[in-house]
Amino acid sequence: RFDDGHVGARNGTIGVGPVTDDRTTSPGRIGMIGEGTKYVTCFDFSAWLANHGRAIVKMDIEGSEYGILEKLVHDGTHKLLDMLLVEWHFHRPTEILEQLECEVETWIY
Repeated sequence: RFDDGHVGARNGTIGVGPVTDDRTTSPGRIGMIGEGTKYVTCFDFSAWLANHGRAIVKMDIEGSEYGILEKLVHDGTHKLLDMLLVEWHFHRPTEILEQLECEVETWIY
């Protein structure tokens, strides 16, 4: 959990939702079924990682993992990951996984 807001690929505000399926809302989901768009403040996780150093990361961020990991690879901050545990929400992106240099544990939701 971060006091700076939600993890993102950039600093700023994003609109999330609405949740339109009938699955139970998890802590990573913004809002409840039937509610409108929620706006949340995000911070650039790549920049955060560059400032804070090496880390073991558990990532369950409801589909945002793709853009964030692409940004980590682009910035070179993926080299600061000692281990990544990630839940994929749509598909397992082989092209991203091939570029990571750390141990990776994955599962698909």
